[in-house]
This record gives sequence, structure tokens and C-alpha cells, in this order.
Amino acid sequence: MPETPTMRDQANVAYPKVWTIDKSIPLALIVTIVLQGGIGVWWASNLSTRTETMEKLVAALQEAQRLRDERAAAELRSISERTVRLEVGMEAQRSMLEQVARRLDVSATKAN
Repeated sequence: MPETPTMRDQANVAYPKVWTIDKSIPLALIVTIVLQGGIGVWWASNLSTRTETMEKLVAALQEAQRLRDERAAAELRSISERTVRLEVGMEAQRSMLEQVARRLDVSATKAN
């Protein structure tokens, strides 16, 4: 099949190296693309704000947990100290009770 002059002319056309917009692109397409880009930027900004808010919330929760842990540790130390004092007091009472029992045994043996 012989080539037609239009096909030969199209094959020899040198394309420009610079990108150009053809006038046949509808304005609605351009507006849609720009709007989608703007919405994408807005969404990313909103996501960034939410992330910052969540990071602040996590930091506040970690600080609150640290304070609760410190209070719990202080209470545990206090309970431990009180337990030691109670044990010492009970040991002293046991010692005094044993002395009273020995004295009673001695007086009971003298009375017999």
C-alpha cells in the first residue's frame, strides 16, 4: 500500500522539546486537577495537625503514668517502712511476753 502524503508529512514532523498545553484541554479538567491538588494539601495538613495532637496526647499520658508510678513507688516504700516498724514492735512485744511467761513460771515453781 503506497503511503499517502499526509502520513509521510506526519512522520517527518519534528516535535518540540518543550512541553505545551494544547488548547483542546477543557478548563473543567484543569480546575478539577487544581482542586484535587488543593484538597490533597489540605488533607495532608489536617493529617499533620492530627498527628501533632496525638503526639502531645501521648506525651501527656506518659507523663501522667510516670507520676502515677512515682506515687505508687513512694506508697510502696511507706508501706514497707510501716511493715518493718510493725515487725520490730511485734518482736519487742513477743520478747516482753516471753519474759512475763518466764517470771510466771519462776513464781509458780517457787510457790510449789
